[in-house]
Amino acid sequence: MFDKCDLERGLIVLSRLEAATSLLESIVDPNLGGVSASNNGTTSNDGAVNSVAGRTDQPRGMITSPQPISEPLPPAIEDFDTIIAEDVQAFVNMSEEIGGLIAEQSAAVLRAFAAERRFLIVTTKAKKPDIQSPVYMEILKELQSTMGSVSDIRVANRASPVFNHLTTVSEGIELLGWITYEPKPGDFISSMLSTAQYHGNRVINEYKEKDRTHVEWVQAFYQIFKVLGVYVKQHYPTGVTWDNRNGIDPQEALREVQANHTNSKTSTTVANSS
Repeated sequence: MFDKCDLERGLIVLSRLEAATSLLESIVDPNLGGVSASNNGTTSNDGAVNSVAGRTDQPRGMITSPQPISEPLPPAIEDFDTIIAEDVQAFVNMSEEIGGLIAEQSAAVLRAFAAERRFLIVTTKAKKPDIQSPVYMEILKELQSTMGSVSDIRVANRASPVFNHLTTVSEGIELLGWITYEPKPGDFISSMLSTAQYHGNRVINEYKEKDRTHVEWVQAFYQIFKVLGVYVKQHYPTGVTWDNRNGIDPQEALREVQANHTNSKTSTTVANSS
């Protein structure tokens, strides 16, 4: 028969065992204290064990489960994300301040940039398909659809008092077509800016004396052309590049991008605009 001392020692051992089991579960089970942190689409295991219960050391002999690491984004995609997060979003914010159809159209612009981002990610993963092939048309399909949505808002609102605003953007959104131009896509962007300025400058002249918000809105839209032009000259001076040496089948790359929706600092922003 156990005496009182034996019983007390048994309870102490049981208590320690339960505590150790709980700690192990918190490390292995991501729902009880995650072991990874994401940053701009990448995953890190730094500080994994230290994040559990504020510990600064790892119990000796304890083994943690390996965590998947997301592939880093290419510099061209990271820089494109910056344009979306800063310049495109600034235009969207100005549009929302004005409201109505202008805000609605700006949300479509944001979705078009997100679609172009996915196109560019495909190019970093795949060999270049024939531009007349069905798969190339399929890769372009989402971008063409979202650009069309921008123009549809203008067409459906010809009698609107902000028709010049809507036309400025519907004409200007064609700048996203730079991905199909070689060998100087930057020149195409410049030509699209000139097209957008025809109506954009009308807005400036109409509102410069009565509401400077509209003037700043036009300038915010023009800024997108400027930064995108610099971006293209830096990353794609002669046209979009594909991974023809090590790339996978373009159809497979498209499915992968559509399935994974590669993380970026713009993901939440774009989702909230839908």
